[in-house]
Amino acid sequence: MPVKEVKEHALDLASTLAGGQALDGTDAAHVDLSFFPLPDSPTGALGLSFNASPADHVHPAFPASGQVVTITFAMSPYTAAATDWLIKVDCTGGIVVVNLPTAVGIKGKEYIVKKIDATANQVTIDASGAQTIDGVLQVPLVGQWDTWSGVSDNANWMSI
Repeated sequence: MPVKEVKEHALDLASTLAGGQALDGTDAAHVDLSFFPLPDSPTGALGLSFNASPADHVHPAFPASGQVVTITFAMSPYTAAATDWLIKVDCTGGIVVVNLPTAVGIKGKEYIVKKIDATANQVTIDASGAQTIDGVLQVPLVGQWDTWSGVSDNANWMSI
């Protein structure tokens, strides 16, 4: 059987285990597939390993990964883009402000912001408008390698 057909059958099976969601690229189900040689197989048969998550466990537009960007003082204030995931911040030139987008309508979207320089300049992470991050409007990152991770709950941002 050609590899393409094997993958299609594997996706169908994983889809069934993930709650019957069609895995045609339009839904949120997440499947990891890996093939491995079966030991002692005289025909070179392959085994299949997969991990399937139900569609309600992964937001379709916001997988737990995305674009890694590095921003500097010259780019401040920087508004996190929908495609961003890890935002590395270099404050060598001065204080940098990272504005989070509105949390409304993007439940499950995750951002990680990390200060990568050793200067005394801080990163200020600013929630949108009156929205908050764990009840406050802004979160500072002061030391090198300080990190904030947060996720939208569809109304505000929660640190994780």
